[in-house]
Amino acid sequence: TPSCCRPCGVSDMSSNSYSRPLALTLWYSALFVVGSIVIVLLTYWLAAQSLTQRDQQIVQAKLGEYATVYVRGGLGALAATVQAEQRTAPERLFVRVVDRGSETIVLSEREGWDQTTLETASLRLVDGTLVQVGKSTDARRDVLARFRAMLGLVTVSIIVVALTGGWIATRSALAPIRQLTGAVQ
Repeated sequence: TPSCCRPCGVSDMSSNSYSRPLALTLWYSALFVVGSIVIVLLTYWLAAQSLTQRDQQIVQAKLGEYATVYVRGGLGALAATVQAEQRTAPERLFVRVVDRGSETIVLSEREGWDQTTLETASLRLVDGTLVQVGKSTDARRDVLARFRAMLGLVTVSIIVVALTGGWIATRSALAPIRQLTGAVQ
């Protein structure tokens, strides 16, 4: 229909019948995806912070416990406590004692400790002895790697849901406009 024969305010919807709904679908989907990704990233950051804090609490608790054992029973009692825990604990801790003469005594097994992945805490006792306790970050990194993989699947699912939901919302929002346009033509 030539533009001079159309009623005022009525446009030819056929030329834009796909571009407007597509633009709206993408707009709705983009808003949903961006909001969801922010939530996913925040969830990951909170989980990583929580695991880090848990590891630090374990190290601090063990440091206090080992210092108490050392003060009450000396190096022999501490060595026995550490060896018993190394055999039964699900996660090994690194334990080192530096006596007043700067002699280092490592009470945990030396094998398998990577200094770059070890988080430690130290406590100097009244007699000058330094007790150090450390925990590897390997277990936390493994948990976070699995969590990232799951969050990746969740993010892909969010994108699919967002595109589908945006398309459905756009179709239902534009249905009355299409009906009105059809009735006017």
